[in-house]
Amino acid sequence: VGVGKWREAPAPKVMLIAPARLGDKARLEKWPRYAEWIGGFDKLSALPEILEQKVAKLADENVFFADANQAASSSHLDPIHWQAEMHHKMGTFMAQQVMPII
Repeated sequence: VGVGKWREAPAPKVMLIAPARLGDKARLEKWPRYAEWIGGFDKLSALPEILEQKVAKLADENVFFADANQAASSSHLDPIHWQAEMHHKMGTFMAQQVMPII
């Protein structure tokens, strides 16, 4: 961190991460938590493209984007949670995304 005024300090690097989509069960009315997540599948499906475009418009060399959908997907049992293997896969993916920029 630089000494002096606020703007003299180096800007931090920031990574915006689009969350993984909900699983297909989130769209099924027979899923017990369907009412809580109405529209969630479609919104989360659209979010990565929106966020990636926002980051690109910033044209800031310190702002990065990662899409969790490249590595993660919800459990086939539960459309909003991951199983242990998916947490590991996501951790590996994020390490690959972050290491080149730190």
